[in-house]
Parts: sequence; C-alpha cells; structure tokens
Amino acid sequence: MQYGNKPSDGGYLVVEAEDLPPAHDPAREYIRPYLGARELIHGEERYCIWMSQPDAEAVRNSQWLRSRLELVREFRSKSTAADTRKMASIPWRFFRIPQPTVPYIAIPRHVSQAREWFTVAFVEPRVIASDALFTVTDPDGFVFSILSSGMFAAWLRTIGGRLKSDLRFSGPMVYNSFPLPQVTKKQREAVVEAGKNLVAARNSHPNSSLAGLYDRLAMPEDVLAAHRAIDICVDRIFAPRARPSSVTDRMNILFPAYETALGRLVTAEPVKRRRRSPSS
Repeated sequence: MQYGNKPSDGGYLVVEAEDLPPAHDPAREYIRPYLGARELIHGEERYCIWMSQPDAEAVRNSQWLRSRLELVREFRSKSTAADTRKMASIPWRFFRIPQPTVPYIAIPRHVSQAREWFTVAFVEPRVIASDALFTVTDPDGFVFSILSSGMFAAWLRTIGGRLKSDLRFSGPMVYNSFPLPQVTKKQREAVVEAGKNLVAARNSHPNSSLAGLYDRLAMPEDVLAAHRAIDICVDRIFAPRARPSSVTDRMNILFPAYETALGRLVTAEPVKRRRRSPSS
C-alpha cells in the first residue's frame, strides 16, 4: 500500500482539461491522465505533466511547457522546506514518485459515508495517481474484492478517521489492521470470481461514474447483486454460519477476529533472552 504521487509544484504540473496545450505542441507527449479521489469517484478529467527525464528540445519548442516548468522552479525555490527547494533544479519531475508500473487499485483517501460499500477501482499504469489516493497492486483481484466487501466497509467506518462527515482511509491504520483470516484456495478463488463479476457489472454502465453507481437511491441491480455476492464470500471466511446484515453485526465478528490475529502475532514474537554472564 503506497501513497500516490506528490507534485509539490504550486499547481503547475497539474493541468485542468481546459488548459491543455494545443494538439501540435511538443508538450502533448508528456501529458498524462491524473487521478485523485474526486476524479476517481465522479469521473472528472484532469491531467499532469509527466516526464521520466528532461527533454531539452521539447522545452525549447514549447512555450506552454517552458512557462509551466519555470513557474514550478520559482515555486520550489521559494519554499520553506529544504527538500522542496532542492527539487527546484528539476522542475519537470514530481517531488515523490511511487507510481505503479503495472495495473493497480486506486483507493480514495476520503469517501462519503453515504455509500454502503467502499469505492475502489482498477486503473492502468499510464494513469498517474495523485496523493489524494493510495495505490496497491493486485495481480489476481483478491484485494479488490476484499476492499469492496461489506466487512471492509464496516472496518473502515469504525476504525478509520473522519474528515468532517467523510470517511478517512489509512494504509497503516485501516488496511494493515484489517483482521483477514487465512483463506483456503477455494475461498480465494470464490472471492476473486465475485470481484470479476463486480467489475463486469460496473463496465455494463460505461456512462455512469462511481458516484452514480453507488447512489443508495439509484444503484443498478447488477452492481448491487455483485456486491452482495462478494459479501457472502467474504463473510463466510470470517464466520461460515453467520449472516451479518449491518455494521454492528460485522464488527461483532471483526473485533474478536482482530483479537485472535493480535494474539497470534504476540505468540509468534521471538522471546529475547538475556545473555548470561560467566559469573551467573
């Protein structure tokens, strides 16, 4: 689990749709989709300048690119943070770059508490994740299904923080502490398959944003059914005979699971023995 990319740029590496350079401009080669929590959930478009190395020719031939990079340089050089000032000499580069090189799950740091399930999505690596997201790679889709489950949503609501009324996701506090038991191969396969069905259901509504799909008053039946199928698979991992239907029901399962997991960790900790002195 990683934070998204941090520009520390004064806003000049990030480009709104109406501010894109002309189609023939050399800067176009370095324009990439830029995804934050709002863009992920509401389907809005934003872009960024993304360069793996400086391109002197493009900078020389693009006044649009040149002016943007100069503004980044000025912003960084005036920063009170020493690390940011050091980056003034490479204005074409984001400040922090943990961008995945393979398809990844985009995870919003803040989401509305009005939605029953957590809204995460698979994204291609050419789409740059902003630091309003967390990212995690997920080769088989298992993590996507777990994050999309009612169990995880209950954990987020209870353990996660708040930003006003919004739920606040955290890698260390929420993701790392989620007490998922060991799963069998059969259980994992069922969870993965249920996640694939959710992706297919979402894709059958190409003109709908995640915000639209997860409106409690207008959720499509196929998306709702896919989520309920995930819930059945994940609930059975925690409690094969239980049929939880609320956050309280699920927390009554999750807290004991957390205590059990914590107990295993304590038991697994190696005991550090004091070395005995020759005279003892």
